[in-house]
Amino acid sequence: MNKEDLKNGKARRLSFGKKIATVAAATIGSFLIGSAVGFLLITGHYDHWGTAVSRFSTGYWVSPSAAVEDGVVYVGSVDDHLYAVDALTGQEKWRFRTGSWVLSSPSVVDNIVYVGSVDNNLYAVDAQTGEMKWRFNTRDAIFSSPTVADGVVYIGSDDDQLYAVDAYTGQEKWRFKTGDDADASPAVVDGVVYFGGDDHHLYAADIVTGKEKWRFKTNGNVNSLPAAADGVVYFGSCDDTFYAVDAKTGEEKWRFKTGGDVDSSPTVADGVVYIGSWDKNLYALDARTGGVKWQFKTGGIVDSSPTVVGGTVYVGSNDDHLYAVDARTGEEKWRFKTGNDVDSSPAVGNGMVYVWSWDNNFYAVDEMTGQEKWRLKTGSTAESAPIMADGVVYAGSNDNTHVVR
Repeated sequence: MNKEDLKNGKARRLSFGKKIATVAAATIGSFLIGSAVGFLLITGHYDHWGTAVSRFSTGYWVSPSAAVEDGVVYVGSVDDHLYAVDALTGQEKWRFRTGSWVLSSPSVVDNIVYVGSVDNNLYAVDAQTGEMKWRFNTRDAIFSSPTVADGVVYIGSDDDQLYAVDAYTGQEKWRFKTGDDADASPAVVDGVVYFGGDDHHLYAADIVTGKEKWRFKTNGNVNSLPAAADGVVYFGSCDDTFYAVDAKTGEEKWRFKTGGDVDSSPTVADGVVYIGSWDKNLYALDARTGGVKWQFKTGGIVDSSPTVVGGTVYVGSNDDHLYAVDARTGEEKWRFKTGNDVDSSPAVGNGMVYVWSWDNNFYAVDEMTGQEKWRLKTGSTAESAPIMADGVVYAGSNDNTHVVR
């Protein structure tokens, strides 16, 4: 089933909510969430896990990652709405109606919520009132999530364009034409926007002018958000290959061939790149050379983006397991069995690992032993990574946004 089916109201499993790449090593008790603009390190103390504080139901499937800002959760739904929900009570603060499904994850900057819709529009909505400030029309559905940097919103569209839009006025600053759908979310680093698309290319464009700096061709769709570290851009492609290219020139530095698609985001930590592949392996690669440090075999597709905390790599697999693997040696520390695929990317904090499974459960697992601490049963599931802030876990599912503490 393709995106045309989605536009016509049919559903398939989506991956719009994956954890994007983190170019840093997290510490125990902290974890990294990000936008392409930068990376946000959140720390906290979580003393009373396992009690459901609130559950907010839209009555429909909620797939994209929620955004949390100043005690409010912002999340889109296939009932055509963007919702603002009190993070502690679950009370709806407001809802904003678009013309179709909201499968783009929202971004919140300077009290404005930016979100795309399958109705072809990018919206800017007042975070306090839910009133529309402006909307910007593209010529096709928006599946990409917006990236906001220095007063500009960058977003891709299925009209094959990447757009740069003034964050305050909604006026177009420039557009960049690709050869096919521009669904991958863009990354903005050092004055350059990096983005992939269904035309098999990774692009680099000047953030001021929109002029192309370079393009790099692969033999498959580029779905993952690239990670940039130390002058190198790392990204996967659906041609079964993982690439490292020079951030300034686009020249290939190395490539690594896997046995399946690489469409989840890489994680770069301490000179090592961690990637999952549809060949069922988790790989640790030398960030400088691309040499294999180790590989860890699971029993299913690894579509989950790995999380690295305290010398351990946590990753899900479609063999129904969550794995903890030694980041240095690749030796298994433990595995946790769920009732179905684990596509979601794990979040780690306060000695526990939090992850969704397609068995419709949200799990909290002991970081050291892999023993289940608790689970929250929902009416559906999600592929998005849970988000923690101020002692609360925010986790979107296909039937609700859940708040647990």
